[in-house]
Amino acid sequence: PPEDFAPSALPDGGGMPEGFPGGKGGRSSDDVKLKYIDDDPDSYPNLFDSAKTAVTAGGKARLIQSLKALSGGDAQEAVDLDQVLRYFVVHNYVVNGDSYTGSMVHNYYLYEKDGLLSLIPWDYNLAFGTFQAGDASEAVNDPIDTPLSVTGDGDRPMIDWIFSDAACTELYHQYFAEFLETVDPAPYAQELAQMLDRLKKEQGYSELDAMLVLKDILARVWQERKKG
Repeated sequence: PPEDFAPSALPDGGGMPEGFPGGKGGRSSDDVKLKYIDDDPDSYPNLFDSAKTAVTAGGKARLIQSLKALSGGDAQEAVDLDQVLRYFVVHNYVVNGDSYTGSMVHNYYLYEKDGLLSLIPWDYNLAFGTFQAGDASEAVNDPIDTPLSVTGDGDRPMIDWIFSDAACTELYHQYFAEFLETVDPAPYAQELAQMLDRLKKEQGYSELDAMLVLKDILARVWQERKKG
């Protein structure tokens, strides 16, 4: 059966829901970056110790072999290509630095089925550039081919494969263009900008604090709409 691995909790489990364990040194470790280390399951404690389902020896072996193929440049044998491409389209659009592509390398679920890996979104409360972003302009202009802490040097193999192959990069750009056609901020973008401006000028909020307050307001509006 498929198995879920969750190398995404904070090292001490701080701030995470009950039942979502973490491991010491989890952030930015090679196993959390989904790098191949060796064939020993003990070399991947942040993956297997945080598993959300029972992990068999066979499941561990499959995942490790997938990481080995991925690190060796054979993404087709390691990754659910279409799912991961679409995941990173939306993920990179919302500029979530508190994640796999950010400096802390956490807050995602890893899913394995038949030796192919995919990603499940988790913890997006600091998306839209609100995690360690200098200002709104920096977040908006974050490049989609080298998002946040991703440099393409092999340090983040789960995304680096997209940009190491021209055909994969082209498909990623195609999916991004298709996604953008479904997202039209024009009707409310000006209103949001005006609300941000008022929060800064009238309430004295910094750029980042104003964005956080506005996000909270929008979340409350959304919750009220769901109730109605």
